[in-house]
Amino acid sequence: PTAKLFYKLFGWILRAHERGGKKVRFNGATYMLLSATICILIFPKFIVITSFAILIISDGAAALIGNRFGRHKISIGRKVEKSLEGSVAFFLSSIAVVLVTPKVAHLPEEYLIGVAAAFIGMLAEAFSTDIIDDNLAVPISTGATMWGLYLLFSPGLNIYHLDG
Repeated sequence: PTAKLFYKLFGWILRAHERGGKKVRFNGATYMLLSATICILIFPKFIVITSFAILIISDGAAALIGNRFGRHKISIGRKVEKSLEGSVAFFLSSIAVVLVTPKVAHLPEEYLIGVAAAFIGMLAEAFSTDIIDDNLAVPISTGATMWGLYLLFSPGLNIYHLDG
């Protein structure tokens, strides 16, 4: 009964793969809530901000550009295909996000760490599937990349400095 009510009220805003069926399916908002919870519990605040700004801006850019101009399909044997053009839009917009989001000390390596995370986020978005939604994969992959690279290349930098 709950599912029937949910689909009656909200079915019109769901994507085709999020609607109906006998199997319980999460929608994008559920995956986003799950990834936000995980990221907030694990990563420093500025990494969470950057990761979610990348998800919001770059996932939208990838969808808009990919749907409009996508000619070169990327496929790993799944029904949903992404495009090279959408992935490039994701990456370029992610770099723009990295340039304007908070940094610990505004060191050059912080921007390189952000670009590396943008690249990993692009791969996570391009190869996300129905099993691992991009709303879960992108923030966790970009956050983990940033966190790991900060610890590797800037171990003396207090990355929790902004959490105050």
